[in-house]
Amino acid sequence: MKNLITSLLLLFSASAFSQHPLNSIQAGAGYTRDFPGLNGYTIRVQFAHQPMERLQVGVGVQSVDASGFPRTKSVKEFTRARTLDLFANYSLISSESHYVRVGAGYAFSYYNIRRAYPVVGPTEYQWPSQDVKGSTSGLIFSAEYEHILPGELFGIGGRISSFKAFDHLFVIGVFGTIHF
Repeated sequence: MKNLITSLLLLFSASAFSQHPLNSIQAGAGYTRDFPGLNGYTIRVQFAHQPMERLQVGVGVQSVDASGFPRTKSVKEFTRARTLDLFANYSLISSESHYVRVGAGYAFSYYNIRRAYPVVGPTEYQWPSQDVKGSTSGLIFSAEYEHILPGELFGIGGRISSFKAFDHLFVIGVFGTIHF
């Protein structure tokens, strides 16, 4: 927690001395694929600041809900997670109306999962479910395209990312942005 607070203070102090102020709030949703075959959705909201022309840093939150029957039809497994993300994006292409960004960051995840694992009995397999709550952290990798709408206040785009909620998740989705 001490490292998280220190990182947030550095982020906001860097934004205070910026020469190129550009802030944005981005909200999006997307399809989520979790190992070992759980599918669902992720909702994401983030605040980003652009301290330099091609660099964007920020903080975000994500809510993940994925479920399915990957191992047995008797137990519906799921992953539900909430993450706090710190990230930095680099603009590969930057024009007045188009941005292509790649990024990396770190996610702090608080999860609730249900998994079923086989137990060999004297005559048959059993699939008891196990519910686990906990926290973990891991790297985030992302790529996104954003189109700035006329008036330069709003943008829309698409994003693909991988981050750690319980396992590493794969997310592809769309977003909207407000720039100020």
